[in-house]
Amino acid sequence: MKERTQRALKLASNVGVGAAFLGLFNAFFTPIEEPLLGGRFTYVLLASALSYALFFLVVFPFAYLFRPTSDEPSMSLRFQGARKVIWPLVGLMTAAVIWLALKSR
Repeated sequence: MKERTQRALKLASNVGVGAAFLGLFNAFFTPIEEPLLGGRFTYVLLASALSYALFFLVVFPFAYLFRPTSDEPSMSLRFQGARKVIWPLVGLMTAAVIWLALKSR
């Protein structure tokens, strides 16, 4: 496996695990109005697994396509395509989440 693929898999996995943890935390504190087949356990399992899958599938292609400009690890966000592709998409997704949160109230 190429180093580029390994880096993208590692980053997507780390982000997916973080999202799964947030999904797990959210599932514990969200009341269930309609009972599921397995109850709370099924809801918690689905929330964490689907959160992981969603964020993995969003992050991996971008991490693979837009590799960092240098091979040295750093905390800065300098990579090709960030201004033209990534940040507009992050802005659109953030706006969509805010709109959904306001509309659901």
